[in-house]
Amino acid sequence: MKIVHYPDQDNLEDESGSIGRFLKKLGKNHPDLWALTHQTMKSVKAAPDLESFKSQKWVDHISSKYPLYEFKIPPQRRGGVVRLYFAHKKNNPNIIVILSAELKKDKKANSEKIKQAEQRYQEVCL
Repeated sequence: MKIVHYPDQDNLEDESGSIGRFLKKLGKNHPDLWALTHQTMKSVKAAPDLESFKSQKWVDHISSKYPLYEFKIPPQRRGGVVRLYFAHKKNNPNIIVILSAELKKDKKANSEKIKQAEQRYQEVCL
């Protein structure tokens, strides 16, 4: 699978977009969580699909309006969980577009981040 992040940046190390800035800040403040996120993305790239991640509760569907999903990295953690909101590129299920991201310390997803992901989905995935 291929992973890009909003707005269709091919280089995941690029820090110019909001997702890149989030990952940079995560690496600075939570290097253990950054390393786990980085390793997870490498595993996703090597996977033929997301079924194994879904069965392990690392991926969940989050929106009733759109085919949006979230990675929970890791699924549970006392110090917080990285949530990467994403969708598949239209007509290409092998491309994942990360639309929004956050570090969550409670169980419920941030509705503003989900709305942001829905807006970005309309921009780049439809």
